[in-house]
Amino acid sequence: MNKHCTIGERLIEAREKMGLTLHDISQRTTLPVARLQNFEKDLIDFQNVDVYDLSCLKVYCHQIGLIYDDLVRDVVLKPIDLAAYQKKTLPSVFDIVNWRKVLVTTLILSAAVGLMHFIFSEPSQSPQPIQAHYQTLDQFEL
Repeated sequence: MNKHCTIGERLIEAREKMGLTLHDISQRTTLPVARLQNFEKDLIDFQNVDVYDLSCLKVYCHQIGLIYDDLVRDVVLKPIDLAAYQKKTLPSVFDIVNWRKVLVTTLILSAAVGLMHFIFSEPSQSPQPIQAHYQTLDQFEL
């Protein structure tokens, strides 16, 4: 292989040397043919490459017998910002909600509902007193 070839030219040369088509590589690796074509056409910007593209290129190199590290030896890769891939913590509900406003609103609504109930409800019928039948000792036979 010529050291002055582009990465895409090296990929094409190695693939053709093995007698494989892009469709064959795609079936073996489940990588889309379009992505493999982008590698061979040098459409990958190695200054802004993402982790997925690098992983796909490593898989492709493995299938055609190239050593990835040798292929990209002269390419200066941008360091990967791992912070972009880490799980971001969301703010707590206690940080977002203004609890004083929630409390005041709840109290006002409760008072309004109680007042509405008092104003618009039917007057209640007070229960009739129970007729008590008192019996005196004189009424009993002893």
